[in-house]
Amino acid sequence: MAQDDGGKRGSLGSIHDDLLPPQPPKDHPRPLRPLLPSSTIQEPIPRRSRPARKPQVSLACEACRQRKAKCNGLKPRCSPCRVKGIDCTYRTSTKDTLKQQSDELAKTRATFDIFHALQSRPDADAAKIFQSIRDGNDPESVTRYIEAGDLLQQMKLVPQTHRGFIFPYRSQMPAYLMTPDNDYLNTLAHEWPRVSGTRHTFMLEDTQPVQYLMPYGAAELVEPRIDRCVPSRWTAVSSDDNLMREILRAYFLYEYSSVPCFQKDLFLDDMLAGTGRFCTSLLVNAVLAHGCHCYSRFPNRAEYWYPHSLGYKFLGEAKRLLELDLTRDGSTTSVQAILILNCLLNFSGLDKIGETYMQQAAAMGRNLGLLESTKWIEDADLTRSRIFTAWCLFRWQSIMCYHMLIDPGSDGVPHFALPDPERHAEWYGEISVQYPTSKTVVHTRLAQCFKAQCDMAVLLHRTAMDYFAAQPGNGKNVSMHQIRETISGLQAWYDTLPECLNPSNIVFPKELDLHMQYFAVMMQLCDMPTSGNASPTAGAPQFGPVATSRSMLGKYKTSFETIIRLYYLRHGFETPDVLLTLFLSSLAFISIDRLKPYSAMARDARPQSSLDALSNPIKEEVWSTLILAQKGLAEQGQSYYLPQTVSHLVLCNLDEDLASLLRQYADGAVEDADARHVRAQHIEAQFPVYLRNLTESPDQQRMNVLVQEYAGMSLAQSPDSRH
Repeated sequence: MAQDDGGKRGSLGSIHDDLLPPQPPKDHPRPLRPLLPSSTIQEPIPRRSRPARKPQVSLACEACRQRKAKCNGLKPRCSPCRVKGIDCTYRTSTKDTLKQQSDELAKTRATFDIFHALQSRPDADAAKIFQSIRDGNDPESVTRYIEAGDLLQQMKLVPQTHRGFIFPYRSQMPAYLMTPDNDYLNTLAHEWPRVSGTRHTFMLEDTQPVQYLMPYGAAELVEPRIDRCVPSRWTAVSSDDNLMREILRAYFLYEYSSVPCFQKDLFLDDMLAGTGRFCTSLLVNAVLAHGCHCYSRFPNRAEYWYPHSLGYKFLGEAKRLLELDLTRDGSTTSVQAILILNCLLNFSGLDKIGETYMQQAAAMGRNLGLLESTKWIEDADLTRSRIFTAWCLFRWQSIMCYHMLIDPGSDGVPHFALPDPERHAEWYGEISVQYPTSKTVVHTRLAQCFKAQCDMAVLLHRTAMDYFAAQPGNGKNVSMHQIRETISGLQAWYDTLPECLNPSNIVFPKELDLHMQYFAVMMQLCDMPTSGNASPTAGAPQFGPVATSRSMLGKYKTSFETIIRLYYLRHGFETPDVLLTLFLSSLAFISIDRLKPYSAMARDARPQSSLDALSNPIKEEVWSTLILAQKGLAEQGQSYYLPQTVSHLVLCNLDEDLASLLRQYADGAVEDADARHVRAQHIEAQFPVYLRNLTESPDQQRMNVLVQEYAGMSLAQSPDSRH
């Protein structure tokens, strides 16, 4: 039995073991059986809800307040009053009172606005408002009608760029300039913009010339050919064509008109065609080098010596290409490039180096026969290029020799006349611009201005030959007859200017520069002692060629300063203009001369300082002029190193109190000894900072001498290494 039972258990046990899943080893935990989801949905346990809170009553009715009963605040009758059948009244709440007062104020305000609009608006607008009232509209609707019209008008308004410049220190024009014979107080540039009596005083009307309303710096150059040109084909310095196009635009917009060195249309056409006749790599690199000083997005663009700046690289590439070109016979485009480099070097404070370039340009021009007749040339474009370049060379050389007080050389006036700018304006080319908010393309009258510049250059060349030619006796013993002829020639030039260049119409920077140039020369000629054949008393110098010229000196100074002030009022001084430096420097030192008597009085009246002596009204006006000139030099110094250096020399001519005050208005930084030493290292210039007349010795007024003194160095101690 035992065996049977055991056998049965063994047999059943094995069957049972086969039916059960395999058991895990005892060392591992037994896996749990996964749970299936429940087949029934359990209801959530209900939460015990609180009774709803009764709304709070902020204001009870008067009946409930008197009975001190609980009021539920229902309107128009609360429940207790309705049950009792009594009247139910409420006091006005503070919120309702404020709303009621606000509504009443809005109605009163609307009525006042309508009344003010009827009183101040133009007749046409007032008639429309009155008709809206007659149509039965309520005051609020009429006010919304007026405001909607204002919003539409405001969408047409533009920033007040046309009135953005105010004189520093004193906003008024000095009283000594407000003379009846001052023609420049009646110019369009001074008269406009006119303030109207309406609220919208800054809207531009189609009848108003936009160039008299907005500064030139707000304009954009209109020259589609620049958009299509590829400058990287002409230079290895940069591959950023978009940037180089912007630099070209800045050059043509700002400096080309003042110092044209080539014919723009021929240059741009050939830049697109790629023939190399009127556009070369040398000329493109020279233009881009100068253009970098005109491009305001380049910081420290005046510091020409930074090797990583783009201007430095373009200048270096232009010099390299010029050295290669000088091994050949040269070309017209080479003369043009040299003129650009001369201009750039002169106003970087390196006119001694620039003079060597000018001599190269003159020699190359002689070899090419630029000043001679072009009748043998059949190509019209080549003839046009040669004539234009010859006059560019002659004009720029005459201006620089006059202002640098150096001999212009033996080269005379070109043997061919320029075309009439009124009938052949396209021969000269044109700089066209467009101002913000205006669809009109404005032509800047390049032809008329260039012709007038060249005509004046003939007179300046003659004057420089009389005074600075390397001949014994010249320069110091100029006869009265010579001065009279020069003054008469300049007066005739001024009287025959075309209508667009008359004092009443000038507005563009190059036109204002032209008039400043005229008065700067006239001031020096009329403020000059003479001796010679016409002197009535032997050995006694006579002042002025004629008495009338001497008496006109005051008027010339008045006109000179007025034009500079108009320049600032209309355009400001931030846009680059190389010629402006010459005139701002003169104005600054003229003002210093006029301030010297007051400064001497202040020093004698101890312990009063120079600042205390500014209470004199005339001195304050002269001081405001000095501040304006210094501001111009500092702002031009952002683009060129020469005006930046002149601004520091101006400060050196003032005592410490006045210099500190001047820095507050003209943003002039104080340079320590190291900075002055660095400045002296980077200046190699013979530019005379200020001369009252042409007979004064320029030796002590040369830039090199003054900068050495500024740096506390003698000429013998100056560094050997020059840039």
